Amino acid sequence: MATNTTPTKPVTRDCSCSNGCPAQTKRLFAPGHDARMVGRLRNEVVAGTLTPADAIAEAVKRSDGSELLVAKVRRSVELATTKQAAKADAQPKVAPTGKVAQAKGRAPKPATKAAQPAKRTPRTRKPRAVANP
Repeated sequence: MATNTTPTKPVTRDCSCSNGCPAQTKRLFAPGHDARMVGRLRNEVVAGTLTPADAIAEAVKRSDGSELLVAKVRRSVELATTKQAAKADAQPKVAPTGKVAQAKGRAPKPATKAAQPAKRTPRTRKPRAVANP
């Protein structure tokens, strides 16, 4: 009895990272495209086009409910929104003269070149002793 030995074509499908992704893959995502989807969702939350809940819902839909990928989206969105809030709180303080106040812990820049310390000259190496052949 002869068996069919012709190779079958692998079943491919569209990548789930976004609607316009041209990648074809045997799996849910092409290599690296899960991170692409996480970054895209995070950027949309930061831009304000998606809420964090909507981003997580889209991650669940696109990843077929993968808990690890949903956790990755949740953490990425959480870090981005925390960073954005911290950046908004850390606006530079303006002094009464209109100049930006000096940051704590930094030395003021010298006003002239004469006040700057002299640059060190590089050391020269001693010539190596060469053995006579």
